[in-house]
Amino acid sequence: MKKYFILLFSTFILLVLGATYTYSVFLESFAQSFGVSKSLASIPFAIFLFSYAMGMGFAGKAYNKYPPRVLTICGGVAFSLGFVLSSFSGSIVQLAITYGVLSGFGLAFAYVTPITLVSEWFIEKKGLASGIVISAFGLGSFFLSPISNNLITKIGWRNTLRYEGIIFFIIILMSSLALTKKENKVVKHLEKKSEITVTSLFKNMIFLRIWGAYIFSLTTGLMIMGHIVPMAKEIGYNGSVVAIFISIIALANASGRIIIGALGDKMSGVKILKIINLSQAIVFILLLISYKVTIVLYLAVILFGFNFGGWLVLFPIVSSEYFGVKNLSVVYGILFSSYGVAGIVGPIFISFLQTVFGSYIFPLQISVVFCIMAFMILPGSKNNIVKTKS
Repeated sequence: MKKYFILLFSTFILLVLGATYTYSVFLESFAQSFGVSKSLASIPFAIFLFSYAMGMGFAGKAYNKYPPRVLTICGGVAFSLGFVLSSFSGSIVQLAITYGVLSGFGLAFAYVTPITLVSEWFIEKKGLASGIVISAFGLGSFFLSPISNNLITKIGWRNTLRYEGIIFFIIILMSSLALTKKENKVVKHLEKKSEITVTSLFKNMIFLRIWGAYIFSLTTGLMIMGHIVPMAKEIGYNGSVVAIFISIIALANASGRIIIGALGDKMSGVKILKIINLSQAIVFILLLISYKVTIVLYLAVILFGFNFGGWLVLFPIVSSEYFGVKNLSVVYGILFSSYGVAGIVGPIFISFLQTVFGSYIFPLQISVVFCIMAFMILPGSKNNIVKTKS
């Protein structure tokens, strides 16, 4: 019974952390309040994603040294405090520090701990259990985006961040109290040091191709995730409709993580990754040629969210497929750095292109090219991977 409580409260934590993907709801408010362009207003989000991705490595190492509730509470404090302090920001630089750095690193610790813990408690069904918890991360923005949009309209963005930060902290704190480790032989086996190192991975052409493909893929995804609001408003949709788009993306994102994760048990993860990249290229083409057709737009939004969720859930699947389960933790952590690179490049790149060309059309065209490039550079077989000693 205890493991089900851990699953439940881990899900609560990830739902709250889903606030990560509501940044675009605040984007225009930040730009107007600080008197900066959308490009500059995107920098805190880019730093947030980079801090999150880089912090994952530190969080993974700390997991083996400290109790999970301590790590989650510390992460929750940093994540929530970043929101509260951001409400007092007087410049985009201050926002980059409070939201970008503090909340970003906090997310890494509060995110990785529940997911790892659930995998330990559900040894026989860890795929399903992890899928449920990870999907909650996407579902969080499904619920929080319309709430945040409504609060901004009524009480302003500063009060919205302040109140959300306080509520997030309370939920994470209370949920973290249920998190305890399960000591067993499987866990101890997973804690053994891997023979694969950062240096050996970045000398491995197979890893570099997967890492590079993820940078291209996630750059397109994070460009859209960070600018969905102004993009939709450029087409002619109001804030309420845009909030619905964000919620749809979040729901499709969560579905993609569960469905693609299950599919990864039956076929090659890299083959699925290739299919997703081609599918995402089609999504961007649909947006370019028929974005004013409502039904086509909604279809594109659903597919975009589904594919984005698929990209993320395939991280561990592809890592273990090419480098073995024994090396999963180190390969997954290093491969996830591609998310950090894309988090820096994506939001800033799309803002720059929009400022130069005065429209989001060209960024969408670039996204098609990036997805095709990701498809082309992905490896097609495992014959040439670097072998490690058993």
